[in-house]
Amino acid sequence: MESKMLVAVLSLMAATPAVAQSNMKSPCSGYTTPEADACAEQHLEAANADLMRYTAAARKHAQAVASNNANAGEAGALIYFDKSVAAWEAYRDAERTAVASEYAGGTISGYEGTECAVRITQLRTHTIWEEWLVALDGSTNMAEPPLPKPIRVRPR
Repeated sequence: MESKMLVAVLSLMAATPAVAQSNMKSPCSGYTTPEADACAEQHLEAANADLMRYTAAARKHAQAVASNNANAGEAGALIYFDKSVAAWEAYRDAERTAVASEYAGGTISGYEGTECAVRITQLRTHTIWEEWLVALDGSTNMAEPPLPKPIRVRPR
């Protein structure tokens, strides 16, 4: 009897976090502007986390190439990689602002700007993977990151 009671109590304790989580409303399940904005921010956080992971791996690769110092061009790999990161960040911020300003005055402007940043970040992550983390023979140690889904489909 005691073992059945213990199993029941432990099962209930294990289920409690899952039940609590299922009762919490995800911002991506709502339709209000604050919910849509929060959902877009979650997407951006996830995209930025992926970007940071792939950037760190690519930077490590660029550092290895630079330290081999086979020629002057390869020695500059890390310097130019870091410059490309800074230039890309400036581009992303400018494009996000430009897209948001297209909807200026509307409640959707923040959402559109953030989702633009998500798509650009996903593209950058894929570019870093392709250019820095895939060898000439096509081999790689990291999974291919997802490409963004198109948001607008234009009739042909």
